[in-house]
Amino acid sequence: MSKSINWDDAMNQVGGDRDFLEEVLGDLMTEAETADQEISAAIEGPNVTSEDFLTVKKAAHRIKGSASYLCCEDLRSISEDMQVLGDRGATKADDDHAATLREIKVKFALYRSYIIELKQEVKKIYKMLARNNLNSINTSIWNFYRSRTPPQGHCRRLLPSQV
Repeated sequence: MSKSINWDDAMNQVGGDRDFLEEVLGDLMTEAETADQEISAAIEGPNVTSEDFLTVKKAAHRIKGSASYLCCEDLRSISEDMQVLGDRGATKADDDHAATLREIKVKFALYRSYIIELKQEVKKIYKMLARNNLNSINTSIWNFYRSRTPPQGHCRRLLPSQV
């Protein structure tokens, strides 16, 4: 069962276009790797600065938008949490950078686990499609997969230019 992506909502988000969904998922995976590197570099240094917290905020914001568009609720939520924490750490009002940094590190570990889970889900659906020699997701395979996927709630409908 998938907790990482609501396939039905994601497919609706791209108008049923599997090729476009593949492209957008590929873009999310690429952006997630970039954000991972940026956040890791920002929080692993010996002296984390306000600029480093700002880097966390910006990287998390990018992932939040993409995850929201693709109905990846867990990833969207954790990215939003990191964005808020990055904003807090970047402000002069944050008098306890160490505590904020600890919270970000906990969220970042969850972020990484959600990315791994999403990659596994993407591989699983594409293997299923390949195994059945499908060029696109037809109703029967879609319903088969969807029946094993719990509802995720709601995802924001965004245009690709808004992500």
